[in-house]
Amino acid sequence: MIGVSFRTNSKLLNKKISRFFKEIHDVATKGIKQSAFLLKEIILERSRKGSGLFGRFSGYSDSYRKYLTKIGAPTTVDLRLTGSMLGSIQTKLVNKRKAAVYFGRKEEEEKALHITRDQDRPFFGFTPKEGNFIRKEFIRFATKQFKRKWGTR
Repeated sequence: MIGVSFRTNSKLLNKKISRFFKEIHDVATKGIKQSAFLLKEIILERSRKGSGLFGRFSGYSDSYRKYLTKIGAPTTVDLRLTGSMLGSIQTKLVNKRKAAVYFGRKEEEEKALHITRDQDRPFFGFTPKEGNFIRKEFIRFATKQFKRKWGTR
């Protein structure tokens, strides 16, 4: 009768497995933070170009356009008269699986609500195409981090 026996160091194996799963959570958390920042940048860039969630922003009223001309401000719709509303957009990590993009000041949030609801210029959010882009960037980031840490196996 032929027998095979082996010994393992289960403590070492358990430690390596625990470290691996901790690193998965760390990479996911960093990726979620990065995704929230990317969404913020998408919103700002889209607004700078004069587009909202559903295409170009509707134009300013004649009276408001005259006011902008009088004060020397640009008359293109980009939601940036003073820059305070878009400048107050912040990102934060809510928990290990969730991040938030929000307005840092209540008055700027109310302005954004007014622009979106009353003036029909929705801009805060993302389209399915932008969501896919953010998802792909998250996957690319995580893959790069794991290859850097663990190599290709």
